[in-house]
Amino acid sequence: MKLASLTIQYVEQCSEEHARHFVRYPHEMSAAPESTASAGEPPRPVQAVFAAARLARHLELALAGVELTLPQLRLLIFLAERPGAAKQLASRTQVRPPSLTALVDGLAQRGLVERKPDPDDGRKIQLVMTPAGESVLDAGVRACQTRLEHIADYHREADAMDALSSWVGALDGWRAENSP
Repeated sequence: MKLASLTIQYVEQCSEEHARHFVRYPHEMSAAPESTASAGEPPRPVQAVFAAARLARHLELALAGVELTLPQLRLLIFLAERPGAAKQLASRTQVRPPSLTALVDGLAQRGLVERKPDPDDGRKIQLVMTPAGESVLDAGVRACQTRLEHIADYHREADAMDALSSWVGALDGWRAENSP
């Protein structure tokens, strides 16, 4: 809550013109940002939150071209790793079971996911990605990759994509420790 409070205080203190940097896109930037927050800039953790939110929005826009949402992409990624029961997938994707059901229903209606009997226990249902789902997943990943590569062209570090990819290990570690 402290970080949110700092952000709100900062935004309230900014003039309308100064607050423009919150919605600035790479093509509007004249120079690369400094490595530390300068006077009048939000603290680095706040900048990181803003960057993550903006990147998420760019991924949403990229996925719109293949008619996927970010939660649908995440579910397809997890299904590509291994099929599973809805309860397991809800835990792995960190969504509530009713939300997962809605996601699966939408993907199943499009023929991207199927519900099949579990081979080990016929009473259970497994969620499995179809070949059409694999094609849409590939198209979604390519669309996101292309969008991120275009944005990375504006990054001052040559290894911007590597830096972003380096978060995978941290995210996997956090999920492993914090999933039920």
